[in-house]
Order: sequence, then C-alpha cells, then structure tokens
Amino acid sequence: MNLQVSKASKALLKYVEARREKKESNNLLEESDELVYIIITTKKFSEKTVHKPSRIPLRHPIFDTDTEVCLITKDPASTYKEKLEEANVGFVKEVVGISELRTKYKSYEAKRLLLTSYDLFLTDDRVVNFLPKLLGSKFFEKKKLPAMVNLTKPDIKKELEKALHSTYLNIPAGTCVSVKIGKTSQNYKDIAENIEHAISYIVDRIPRKWKNVQAIHIKTPESLSLPIYNSLPEAPPKIDINGPVNLKHEKAKSEEVKEPVVKKSISTPKGSNEKAKPKKATITKSVTGTPASAKRSRAKKSARV
Repeated sequence: MNLQVSKASKALLKYVEARREKKESNNLLEESDELVYIIITTKKFSEKTVHKPSRIPLRHPIFDTDTEVCLITKDPASTYKEKLEEANVGFVKEVVGISELRTKYKSYEAKRLLLTSYDLFLTDDRVVNFLPKLLGSKFFEKKKLPAMVNLTKPDIKKELEKALHSTYLNIPAGTCVSVKIGKTSQNYKDIAENIEHAISYIVDRIPRKWKNVQAIHIKTPESLSLPIYNSLPEAPPKIDINGPVNLKHEKAKSEEVKEPVVKKSISTPKGSNEKAKPKKATITKSVTGTPASAKRSRAKKSARV
C-alpha cells in the first residue's frame, strides 16, 4: 500500500471524527456517513463535458444492497419490473420508463423530488442519449447522472450488482475531476485500497493520461483537501552554448541600422552675408626652377629701358 495514500486516508478520517464530536457536543445533528472523493487536477483545460459516466471498479463498494436504486428503462417499463421480480433484485426500488419521464417528471419540482429520493440512478444503455434533456441540469450539478447497464444480458441481477459495486467518473469541462472513492464509515485501509485500485482506471480515461495529471487530493464535502500526489515541474529547455550559431539572429544583428554620418558642407548658403574664404594661391615653378611671376617682372623692366 502506498504510504502517502494510507497517511492521507487515516488523517482524513481523524479530521471527520474530531469535527463530528465537536458538533455533537454543540447538540448539532449531522449525517453519520459522508462520501469520500478523489480530486484529480489536470494541467490542460478541457472544454468538452462527457455526459456518459464511466464505470470504475472498487475493491470495497460504496453502495450495497441497502442502497435505494432507481432504474430508467425503455418502454414499456412493466417488462423490466417483471424481470427484476423474477431475478429477485430487491435494491431497485423504482423502474421508470422514458414516457413516464416525459410526463410524470416533466416539472421542475417533480425532477427535484426524483433526484433526492434515490442514492443511485442506473439506466438502460439504449436510452442514455435521451436523458440529459429529460432529467435537467440538477442531475449534472449533483453528479447523479444515471450509470449505464446492459439490460439485454441473460443474468440481469449480476449486471446490476456489478454496477452497484462500482463508482462512476464524469469528466466535466475544466481542470478538475472528482470521483466518489469511499465513505467515512469505512476504515482508512479500505479507502486507501479503493484509491490504489481505481486510480489507474480513472487516469486511463483522462486525455493524455498521467502526462496531464497535475495533482491528486482526497476530501469529504466538508473537509480540507489532503494531497496524495503532485507531479514534478517540467525542466526548462537546455541551451547549448557551444552549439551551432543561430544564423537568423546573426543576420538580424548585421542588418541593424547604423547611425548615419552627417558631412559638413563648406559651401556658403544663399543670402548669407559671410564672405567665402579665399583659396590658398598655388605657386607653379618653371622647368628651370624660376617662378613664372619673376619672369614677367624682368620682361617689364627690360621694356622700360
């Protein structure tokens, strides 16, 4: 047995017992038995609700032959009432046909009364697609959607008892899935064995299975959630500093716009009063090395004489 599951189951029952003793001392009435739920938190959000409950087997059943069961069948319902009497199935207290759901349980008050009258609802798998509209939203909110059974099997009692000794998984939209896994009248070992036996069936029906499971807790409707499993955080991606150069990054780097160099112009703008600076005179030498200006001055002197 998993140590963490065993510890959490034992601690949960101790908490329930302590709270019950406190309320009894204050003369407050409370139900002697409470359901224990397993809560699975997923990593990815589910946008689709699955309306057909999946059957999950248990080592120690939550429901027994004292459980009051309502069976929804095809018409006529009298045919299945006779079969149940012949098979000596005493835990099915009422058999309701589809036509009766449409007429007798049409109003909101009638549906609410039906919901609170029975612990478990079973239905013929041939009529399950009609039920969401006929039963209404309260059955979804209270998680009492009828579980499917095959009434065409020759041993109808065995099929119904198998359904009675199981729990049921409804997958709603969101990231949280809850399943009835035990009751507080059981000992902590029975609850722990139910969890260990059922968890593989539950996770197998969750999209992406264990890869999508973030955490698992157990609780009662009035208690805190006690953890029994938490997935490890995913490791960050490794960066290879000696790996190949990222060409796209290098190209983007080379294409960065550089700051343009502004060249100053030496030309004088139009309308300016400033005088342009005179260019430096260049001295040209003759082939013999005598400057041309000296030759001109000598020619002028000889002409005067």
